[in-house]
Amino acid sequence: MEREIKNTTPEIERCGFCGQLVFTAVACLWTGGAVHMTHCPECKYFEPIFWHCLYRKNDEKVVG
Repeated sequence: MEREIKNTTPEIERCGFCGQLVFTAVACLWTGGAVHMTHCPECKYFEPIFWHCLYRKNDEKVVG
């Protein structure tokens, strides 16, 4: 009797900025998903001194 093997591997997300597969990333509040950390410095909500995102839901979205 064969047992069915369930796939327990989580789905791999795509980066909200570049669309590439993301294996290690940060949760981006602006895109609502995972992004590569290398994109953070490009965002106007990024605070480089603390490597922290200052985006809040009620703020305007970043253009471009």
